[in-house]
Amino acid sequence: MIIMEKLLICLIIILFSCQQSESRTNSIKKNVHQVKKETANLKIDDFSVFWVQFRNAIVTNDSNKLINLTESTLHLIGREDSDPQIYLKGREIASAILFVANNSGYFDWKNNKDVSNRTLLDRNLEEIDQYNPKLNEQWINDFVFNKTVLGWRLSVLYTNTANFK
Repeated sequence: MIIMEKLLICLIIILFSCQQSESRTNSIKKNVHQVKKETANLKIDDFSVFWVQFRNAIVTNDSNKLINLTESTLHLIGREDSDPQIYLKGREIASAILFVANNSGYFDWKNNKDVSNRTLLDRNLEEIDQYNPKLNEQWINDFVFNKTVLGWRLSVLYTNTANFK
């Protein structure tokens, strides 16, 4: 009788551990599927939709979304020809974008005033002179976007690379 009880307890433990293992495996599969689904949803062929997504990612400091909206390697180009060119991957991409968005800007010759990149990013596309909906490359001040097979992506960022850390 005692042997039967021990066998029954062992059987219950084995069944319980198998069920937990299967549950974890299913959970991991669901998480991987969700990440792939989110990445697939970021294939944006309409630049005006992309612009809103990009702008919202900056406003909310969403590093993951910024990385997904950028080419796998972000090319940083300096203001001067002698400035170093830098290539960033992973989390460095989001940090660079947020830094340039929040700390850089340009001089608006048309209105004779300095404009921050944050102010630029808050504008609707129709208000931005450089925007041309017919092009597969959008060069909007310090930001260069390209239409790729994965949809629109930020590919180049202009900043003071001589002082960039």
